[in-house]
Amino acid sequence: MRAAAARPLAFLCALAIHGGCTHSRGSAALGATSNGMLAIAQHVDHLDVVGREPMVVEHPDGSLFVAGYGEPRPTLWKSHDRGVTWTRVDVGSEAQGAIGNSDVDIAVSRDGTLYFVSMLFDRAANEGRQIAMGVSRDVGATWSWTTLSQRPFDDRPWVAVAPDGMAHVIWNDGSGVSHATSRDRGVTAWALESTLRAAPATSPLDHAVRWRCASCRCLPPATSSTRASS
Repeated sequence: MRAAAARPLAFLCALAIHGGCTHSRGSAALGATSNGMLAIAQHVDHLDVVGREPMVVEHPDGSLFVAGYGEPRPTLWKSHDRGVTWTRVDVGSEAQGAIGNSDVDIAVSRDGTLYFVSMLFDRAANEGRQIAMGVSRDVGATWSWTTLSQRPFDDRPWVAVAPDGMAHVIWNDGSGVSHATSRDRGVTAWALESTLRAAPATSPLDHAVRWRCASCRCLPPATSSTRASS
C-alpha cells in the first residue's frame, strides 16, 4: 500500500464542449474546438495518496472535486483554480460516518449540494460490507454522513441528481439493485424507494441475457464477492 501511495495521482483537466476527447498533451487554450470535441486544457500531476477509479464534478462556483479510493477512508480532492492546484478535502472521521475504502461516486446539484457515496470493502472476506453517503452544503467545508446499507456483498454505488433537485443513489448487493432518494439535500433520512431483483434464470445463457437486458447499469452481479448471483 505504501509503495502504491508514492505514485503520483495524475489529474487531466479538460474543457468539455460536446463530448468526445482529443488525445493531445500539454496546454491548450480554453474555448470551443473546431470539431466540438473535448479539448485538453492542461496536464497536472498531483502527488498524493492512491486515488483509484476517480470521479469528477464541477461545482456551480467553479470548484472541481475529484473522488477516488485506496485509503482506509473516503478520499476527495478540490481545486479552486480549474485544476492547476489541488488540496485534500477533510470529509470527516470514521466516528462521523465517513466510512469507505472502495468504489466511489460523486454528484452535485444545481444549488451546489455535493453528494459523495462510498463503499466499504472487507478484504479479509473479499466482499463489500457497507454503502455510506456524505453530503456537503458548503462547497465541501463540512460533511454529514448517512449509512445507506450494511448488507453482505454491497457493491458499485452510483449517485445522480435530477433537475428538480432530488438525489438518487443506487447500489448492488449481488442479487439486485437498491434505490434510495433524498428530497431535502440529505437533511433527513434517505428513503429506500425499491429493490430490483433478477428473475431466476433457467440456463447460463438465459441468466446472461436477463442481466444485459435490464435497464439499470448496475445490474450485473457484484464483483466484490465470490458468490454467484441468480
